[in-house]
Amino acid sequence: MSFDSGSLPDDIEELKRIIANQNNLLEERSAALRYYSIEVKILKEKVTLLQSRLFSKKSEKLGPIEQRQALLFNEIETLHDSHPELPLDEEPVIVTSPQRNKKRKKRIPDDLERREEIIDIPETEKLCSCGSEKARIGEEVCEKIEYIPAEVFVRKIIRPKYACRQCYGVDDEGQPVAIAPVKPSLLGKSILSEGIFGHMIVSKFADSLPFYRQEVIFRRAGIEISRKTMAMTAIRVAQALLPLQSLLYRQINEASVIGIDETVFQVLKEPNKRADQLSYLWHILAHTREGPVPLFFYRSNRSSAFLTEILSDYKGAIVTDGYSGYGVLQSRSEIVHAGCNAHARRKFIEAGKVVKGNADIDTVLELYRQVYKIESDWRESHQDLKELARLRDKGTRPLMVELKNIISKQDASYNPSGRYGNAVKYTLNIWPQLTAFLDNPEIPIDNNQVENGHSTICGRQEKLDCSPLPQVVPMPAL
Repeated sequence: MSFDSGSLPDDIEELKRIIANQNNLLEERSAALRYYSIEVKILKEKVTLLQSRLFSKKSEKLGPIEQRQALLFNEIETLHDSHPELPLDEEPVIVTSPQRNKKRKKRIPDDLERREEIIDIPETEKLCSCGSEKARIGEEVCEKIEYIPAEVFVRKIIRPKYACRQCYGVDDEGQPVAIAPVKPSLLGKSILSEGIFGHMIVSKFADSLPFYRQEVIFRRAGIEISRKTMAMTAIRVAQALLPLQSLLYRQINEASVIGIDETVFQVLKEPNKRADQLSYLWHILAHTREGPVPLFFYRSNRSSAFLTEILSDYKGAIVTDGYSGYGVLQSRSEIVHAGCNAHARRKFIEAGKVVKGNADIDTVLELYRQVYKIESDWRESHQDLKELARLRDKGTRPLMVELKNIISKQDASYNPSGRYGNAVKYTLNIWPQLTAFLDNPEIPIDNNQVENGHSTICGRQEKLDCSPLPQVVPMPAL
């Protein structure tokens, strides 16, 4: 604001008041400018991240370029730990022409059925020019894997009836017609057999093949099965399997480690709920020696209060992300809460996409790469948990300490609303949970197995239409 010197008052006190008002106005505008500058920076990061999610690679693995960039910061340590190319105390070895590795053909499993097909020459070519018949001296054999598409047929069930001809026409209730009872079926008098609806359910939940695609596949085979029929069939099977959930509850409560994760799940035409309102699908996976035991739960909201009822008898470790709703289980002393390092690492990966050239982010991702390599090498070696505990204590623990030291120095340096500041704040807030796996080799380093399990039910853009269904709750039982 400009002033005309002629319009300014001569009173000193009045001039002081004007100057003070101008200073206050300047401070307000400076604060607003700083606020909007931070807001613009945050919005730019969001736009960059959205563009990265749309057009960049989805894998979280470090590529060759990222690994070379990470070596800029720990090149000396990496080269020191590796074997030198030319030891100082030895003569260099001259290598002759390299030998190429021969490609080996993949072996066809021996347990597959073999059907022989003989391709022989005509009988006229089996005669030699001298007039003698040629003898078979050998053969050339090659094997090819063949596939026969699924075969659809009608199973005609016949139940003969029996009656006594001597008593024919006699009004005697003691001479009934004898006939074999009908085999029990989940679908009652439906024309669909157990085999075909079993195939539909496996294709839907194990192979992520939606019902509308299965409808086209069945039509190509010459039969018409609508999507509504498939949905009703799946619900009846799910309701019949509900008694088995109690067995799964018991296995989960008896496990030593379980993973829990939730994801959004859109349900169309759900009673008392708009179509644009999201529901949630919860996945609990018990890690047992016999194998993983998965259990899914549908909830109309994200509240985790139901977990206290399901896990009322549980004593062990749980692996989750940083969602605060899991705090309902932290108050119990018999439960150890472990965090998911994949979620923490993912936040630094996203930060690296919007904050270019940050050496600390590259170093954190390189440390995480080394941590995960220890886990990968152990899995490939097929050794026991004692060896994993030794590897974690010797190799992983120092890496995690170094990682915390790096991000602790940056805690107050970045805006917590920004991507990097959010990643630092998230990691430090749940640091005890993120390092809980170091003290128990049974606890996995992350919750990826549980998170990936959601795709069996809610695949890509999957929605559930419950308009013809009485309830959607039984569906996760499948």
